[in-house]
Order: sequence, then structure tokens, then C-alpha cells
Amino acid sequence: MPKVDVGGAKDSEFTILPEGEVVAATVLDVEQVPSDFEDDEGNKKDQFQWDFIITDEGPFKGRKIRSWTTTNFVAHPNCKAYTWSKAILRRDFKEGESFDTDDLISQGCRLVVGVTADGKWNRVTSVLPAKDTTSISTSESPQEAPF
Repeated sequence: MPKVDVGGAKDSEFTILPEGEVVAATVLDVEQVPSDFEDDEGNKKDQFQWDFIITDEGPFKGRKIRSWTTTNFVAHPNCKAYTWSKAILRRDFKEGESFDTDDLISQGCRLVVGVTADGKWNRVTSVLPAKDTTSISTSESPQEAPF
């Protein structure tokens, strides 16, 4: 049987980052997954599940944050999938254009951190462009990505 050591709660994965904290991060994955919501016909709707990893030096470096958006992708300031993608890739999208969400993976950004209503978990309230274009590993800068 594996042996485990009890650690302190300080700076653990369960320590909540303060509401409004802005941290540098990298997109680990964007996946389309089923949600708990239903459409007008009672069918389960899909949503995007966004996984980020904090890259700022400090106690939260390496912490993963997961958040969800609808799969709607429209040029509207309330559409998180659109505004987050626009910030990460540092570009606008033309109506009718399509792109692969895999293009977001490994791209740097900054996250504005929120806290869930129950106060138990962090969430992403908004995504801002990275201060620079560094990321974990990519052969193309966000401006050069083909679409």
C-alpha cells in the first residue's frame, strides 16, 4: 500500500485564490463536454470545458483552474467563448469564419480569478491577453496561426 504524508493546507490546491486576482496562465485544453443544461426540447446541451495552468512565479504556480462556457461563438461582449478566444489569440474573428479550439492550446493569457458562490472553488471570470507571447510550446505565435 502507498504511504502518504499529511501536508499543511497552506498553499495547497484547495487554497482559494482571492476574488479579482489576475494571474498569468497557459491554456492546457479546451474540450466540448456535456452540460447539465437542456435545450427547449429537453436534450442535454454541450459546453466548452477550459483547463488552464497558472504560470506566475509564486505559491500558485502550477495550479490548474477549470472553467466552462457555452459552445455559442458569437461576436458579442457577453459571449465568453468568443471573448476568451479573442484575448488568447489576440485577434478578431470574421462572421462565418471557423477555427479549431486546438489552436488555443499552449497559448499564454492572463486570468481574472473568481470564486464560486459557495466559496469552495476558483473559477475564471474573464481572460485577458498575455503580457507577452510566450507559452509552453508552440511553433507559431498567435498572430501567425492559420485559420
